[in-house]
Amino acid sequence: MSFPLPRLECVFDTLGESQANIFSSLDLYSGFHHIEMDEETRHKSAFITRNGVYEWLRLPFGLRNSPVSFQMIMTQVLRGLNWKFVLVYVDDILIFSKTFEEHLRHLEQVFSRLRDANLTLKPTKCEFAVKEVKYLGHILSKHGVQVDPSKTDAV
Repeated sequence: MSFPLPRLECVFDTLGESQANIFSSLDLYSGFHHIEMDEETRHKSAFITRNGVYEWLRLPFGLRNSPVSFQMIMTQVLRGLNWKFVLVYVDDILIFSKTFEEHLRHLEQVFSRLRDANLTLKPTKCEFAVKEVKYLGHILSKHGVQVDPSKTDAV
């Protein structure tokens, strides 16, 4: 399967052009596991244990095409919103807006799409309507994009 993951420079360019002031980051609960494996190809995910041979019924994290497959599904779920006021990178969702009122409308649209697709969020890992947010190893705000210092401290 071939489906492109968004390029980080495109993500950051989109944010810069948006002049956003308010951000929300969403984290899906058991992201990939929301997606059922195709019955005809489940056998390709088989693994052996001392108790027998098993196949994944839901998309696992470790398969080669899992991120690409999930990105494709999330792009379809958020079609028409993505790149306008939503950015989705595999299972990381960012919503960005200029005003709080606009942000509430954007959140409502995203929640509606996620609900329709039976995708659930993990509230403890979400941040709502903040002026600064961590996303893809960076800190985003109306002032721009910075590398998250916690990612560079180890170096």
